[in-house]
Amino acid sequence: MRQWSVGEIVRYCLAFTGPEESFEGVSKEGLSETIITEARERPAEFAASAMEFTALGNEDKLRENPRYLIALFSGLQQAINGLVSEGHDSETIRDLFGQVLSSPVTQLICWVAERISEERDWWVPTWASARREAADLLLVVLERLFKLPPSDIGQVLELNQQGILRALVALQNSADPPGEDADGDPLMRCINSTRGSSLHSVIAFQGCLNTWSQSINQETHHPSQLHPGISELLEKMLMEERSPAVRCVFGWKLPYLHHLAPQWVNDHLEDIFPLEGEDYSIWRASWTPTVS
Repeated sequence: MRQWSVGEIVRYCLAFTGPEESFEGVSKEGLSETIITEARERPAEFAASAMEFTALGNEDKLRENPRYLIALFSGLQQAINGLVSEGHDSETIRDLFGQVLSSPVTQLICWVAERISEERDWWVPTWASARREAADLLLVVLERLFKLPPSDIGQVLELNQQGILRALVALQNSADPPGEDADGDPLMRCINSTRGSSLHSVIAFQGCLNTWSQSINQETHHPSQLHPGISELLEKMLMEERSPAVRCVFGWKLPYLHHLAPQWVNDHLEDIFPLEGEDYSIWRASWTPTVS
């Protein structure tokens, strides 16, 4: 497939009717591994053509088997990690970040966020798995973007910030983790859930916006002001989010949130740490990482 276009690869996957897994011959699992490799080696091409993958959700036989989209997100994440670990110059890294955060990818993430998941055999990938992989991709690229020079951050965000925000909002509609499921360690469940990982990304995104804004408006920059879309999203989560595994992020990231927007944090402390008896699990989930 090295010489194939992204569209040709997608059309082949769409037509393939072989087994999910096989020790002999071609399988869906094998095709997924190939897509991971190709996306890792050709990230710019795959990012630009990301919306081609929506064809894989338009056929009944593949509607609930989005393994190829999972492979795409995984391959792009591997491309980012590889480029950074190999010590490439900031311009090359910036260009890749811009490609991965471009509108075709964020539009695809919004599209994946709307897919309906149904119970399947444990070995068959689901749309919930695709959403989790998409959330992990955004978290990796936004946390690494923050480490670039402010001018590079600005070049990436100037073109892509609205699409990034739409993707993050869309992922917060995921059912992962369950709303009031308090079983297990919230911190461990948080980093392995779509909404938890996405909330980390929201805060990382605000950090990037602050760094960019401060670099171009050093005299007028106001750290207490969140991006309006981020402020709206966080306030909605404080009102509606009932999962301790997600709400613990507010406590976990409280010092950094206070650094980014001290007035906003001060205004919402009672929401972050609710004192009402029925919200004890949320209070505990938020308070524990704050004092740990």
